[in-house]
Amino acid sequence: MAGLLGDSILTSGFGLDIEIFKGSGAFVCGEETALISSIEGFRGMPRHRPPYPSVKGLFGNPTVINNVKTLAGLPPIVNRGASWFRTIGTPRSPGTAIFSVVGDVTHPGLVEIPMGVTLRHLIFEVCGGIPNKKRFKAVQIGGPSGGCLPEAFLDTPIDFDALADAGAMMGSGGLVVMDEDNCMVDVSRYFLDFIQKESCGKCTFCRVGTRHMLTILEKLTRGEAAPADYVLWRSKGRPHRSPPVPSPLTRICRSKPIRSQCVVSSVPPCVYSSPFTMCTATIATPTMPVRCKRSPDFLV
Repeated sequence: MAGLLGDSILTSGFGLDIEIFKGSGAFVCGEETALISSIEGFRGMPRHRPPYPSVKGLFGNPTVINNVKTLAGLPPIVNRGASWFRTIGTPRSPGTAIFSVVGDVTHPGLVEIPMGVTLRHLIFEVCGGIPNKKRFKAVQIGGPSGGCLPEAFLDTPIDFDALADAGAMMGSGGLVVMDEDNCMVDVSRYFLDFIQKESCGKCTFCRVGTRHMLTILEKLTRGEAAPADYVLWRSKGRPHRSPPVPSPLTRICRSKPIRSQCVVSSVPPCVYSSPFTMCTATIATPTMPVRCKRSPDFLV
C-alpha cells in the first residue's frame, strides 16, 4: 500500500526503508551474528556475544533479527489479535509451519500447515505420498543437523516439542522424504559431508571431529572400513543428550536393505544415539555380500 514505506509514514515523521540483500548461501549465516557480518561485507563468521545484536548489531547499531516467516505473520496477528492466532496449531506451538518438501514425494514444494498436523498427513495427504508404488522409508526433517524419522514416527505431530522428543527438530523447515531404495548410511554420509564443508571452523570438535567422522563414513560406504573404525567412531561420536535417546534409524537398519556390509559374527543389538551413529551391523568386513545375522532375509 502506498505511504507505508519511506519517509514519514502516514505523516507520522517515522521513516522505514526495505533493502533486500542477497547472501552467498553459506549455512553458517543462519547464525545471526554471521549473517550480520555477511551483510556488512565481511566473511560470514559468528562473533562472540555479548554484546548481543540487540545492543550492537548491524554496522554497530542495535539490531532486531527475525525470520521472514515471523515478519509475515505480524500483519494478521495485529489485525485479528493474538487470541485468533492461538486458535491455530497447538497450545505450546500456535500458528502454522512452512516446509519445503522435497525428495521421493508425488507433489514436492513449499507448503504451509497448522502446527500439530502429523507427518503422515503432510506426506501422504498434502503431498500425495510416495510415487511409483514405493514404500516409505524415512523423512529427514530439520535441515542437515536435524534427524531422520522412520515409518513408526509418521504419526508424530509437527510441533517443536513432539519433534524434539522424537529425536528431530523443526529447524529451518526442510523436509526430505525417502523411499525404500535409499541407503541410510549414504544419507548419514551425505549430511555429514555438508556439515563438515559448511563448518565455520571456530570449534575444534566441529572442525576436526566432523572430518574424522566423515572419513570413517566414507570408508563404510566404500566397503573399506574395519571394526577398529567403529571403535574410533564411537569415541568421536558420543551422544550429546543425557540420557541418550535411541535413534529411530535402528528400526530402519533392521528392516530395510542398505548398501553396506555386515559383521558376520557376534552382531550385538543396535545402539544408536544420534542420526550419525552407526551400529556394529554396518561395519565393513572383507567378505561381501553377506546376510545379516539379525535378519536372514536382510542381504547387505
